[in-house]
Amino acid sequence: MSPLPTKGTAPDLVVRQGSLSLRLSPDRMHALLELPAGHGEDPAQLRDRLDKLLNSQGVVHGIDQHAIDHILAGSGGGEGREIARGTPARNGNPQVEKHFSSALLSTGTQEGAEGEEGPPPCETIELVRQGKPIASVVLTGLVKAGSDIQGRPVAPKESVVLAAGANTVLSADRTILRAAVSGYPKLRRQQGPDGDVEVIELDPVVRLENEGMTATMTLLPSLPGQPALDIKALEELLHEAGVVFGIDTSALHRLAEHLATSIPAPLELLVARGRLPRQGEDAYLRFEVEIGPLPGKLLEDGSMDFRERRMFVGVRSGEVLACKVPATMGEAGCDVLGRPAPARPGRDLVVKVSDDAAFDAQSGEVRAVKSGVLSLVQENSLKVCSMQVIPGDINYATGNVDSRNSVAVNGSIMAGFIIRAGGDVEVKGNLNGGSILCGGNVVLHGGINGAASRIEAQGDADLKFINRGQAVAGGRAILRRESYYGTIHACGDIACEPSSRILGGEIVAGGKVVTGHIGSATAEPAYIAAAVDPQLFQQQQELLRQLGEKEAAWMQLEQRLGHDPNSPGAVRLVKELSRLQNRLADLSLIPPSLRDTRGQLLNPHQLGIDVHGTVFANTILRIGDVTQSLNADTSHKRFRLEPTGRTIVATSL
Repeated sequence: MSPLPTKGTAPDLVVRQGSLSLRLSPDRMHALLELPAGHGEDPAQLRDRLDKLLNSQGVVHGIDQHAIDHILAGSGGGEGREIARGTPARNGNPQVEKHFSSALLSTGTQEGAEGEEGPPPCETIELVRQGKPIASVVLTGLVKAGSDIQGRPVAPKESVVLAAGANTVLSADRTILRAAVSGYPKLRRQQGPDGDVEVIELDPVVRLENEGMTATMTLLPSLPGQPALDIKALEELLHEAGVVFGIDTSALHRLAEHLATSIPAPLELLVARGRLPRQGEDAYLRFEVEIGPLPGKLLEDGSMDFRERRMFVGVRSGEVLACKVPATMGEAGCDVLGRPAPARPGRDLVVKVSDDAAFDAQSGEVRAVKSGVLSLVQENSLKVCSMQVIPGDINYATGNVDSRNSVAVNGSIMAGFIIRAGGDVEVKGNLNGGSILCGGNVVLHGGINGAASRIEAQGDADLKFINRGQAVAGGRAILRRESYYGTIHACGDIACEPSSRILGGEIVAGGKVVTGHIGSATAEPAYIAAAVDPQLFQQQQELLRQLGEKEAAWMQLEQRLGHDPNSPGAVRLVKELSRLQNRLADLSLIPPSLRDTRGQLLNPHQLGIDVHGTVFANTILRIGDVTQSLNADTSHKRFRLEPTGRTIVATSL
């Protein structure tokens, strides 16, 4: 006698003794007996062996003696026949009983035109107050334990027929569903493991929106025979929802008047509004001298200022150049629940002065120590210095220019020559293979010619065109006509006039990018990046270069030694490759000042790429740490990160 399990996750238990086979179900609620055809055994002996077999397996309940006699008296064969069955438990047949009513109300007394039906009736539902029962489970039958064939009790199976939806709470014994807020019940059925389940949710009467700054009431007409909600009941509903601030009593009166009319229609109305915080204002410099326009600055109407910069503003010794207006703390608001809405304090401004300018922190005044010209770098750094004028080109006749002052060049800068200036630099002509390194702003009335040409400015860089050169600005960069495979990096915004064109090259801005046309049908794709720190971008490019070198070295090593990952050279390369890959994976290019606490881009709806012309397919766009390539040409688009920060989406300007 040995058990013979069959295949399956919960197999029957099969026990054999001679020609008898006893099959017990996994839940021990059924027993089947099989007897092969032509067994030729005496029924009395079979009966004796069967009794011993049943006794060995503990089968004592629900035995069908008639079925056993029929099997033993026959000649056997065929499928097994049930000889014992347990008594199933009875769960009382639970049903859901609703504790709310609904009704259909006529929407008016006017009849429709001839041949037309009148308006459909309006359904209304009873309002269930907070904490009150919505529905309960009732038993319509007897609850009784059962027994399996081994005589063990079988507890009644709990059937789930009621489930809690939104704004409802189900009791621990799953028999009573209550309203978590006051509202109107909605019922739906869904399939459960034991059949249909009634799911009841509640549409709240009071709905808070805009982070608790507004409260809206949605009300249905009262059921026939029930009084309409009056102003006192409406106030109680608001108080119950915790609304205590900014309540519009006139709106409540309008609601009560509407509910009291005979016109049965739902009504939704804003009934409370919080007070928004007044954010603090950032500190700024109020200039006491006329500095003129600042190209590339965002104007109040949202457009870019492309007026020419006023260079070399003359100032006198002792003259007040600017006053620092301190940041304000702002004023806290209050939401409709009475909770304070803190205001963001304004950010301080660190005033930097150098050369012949001085800052008095107590009065906030910036004064000129000596007479000279004013240089404003990134709107918070001021310097006063002398001005050096070069009447013609910078070439062999003049040599390189190295000055702590501002420099004005009435000609061009020829190949190989350098201007180093502590203040602003203005060049009337072009930069033809030379370099400009300055501690202020650069205005190039011409443009950059040649890959060897380079501008490095701590402030803004303003140029007409760039042809395969480089311009790096600590502030903004302004392009007025064209970039032909040029490189422009700026820690601030990059502003290109609407009629400008970018063909190939690299445009990387720590702020936003505003352009005209980008690309053509034949040019190589341009790389346009916004909210990307230029220095971090350069760090990434260097890591990619090193990674490329290590991958090439790995391929050469495989060609020489074959694929042996345990060789000393291979082990070192694998470690170095892993180190570089990890550094690249962890490197975010978002400027640190623009990151939130999760490292994501702050205010993604403000920073991005605005294209006022046509941008061609295959142009590579990057915003923060997300890069995408355009699949098709498009025009006049605003590119921003979508709310999850994972993809770039385009909307019309």
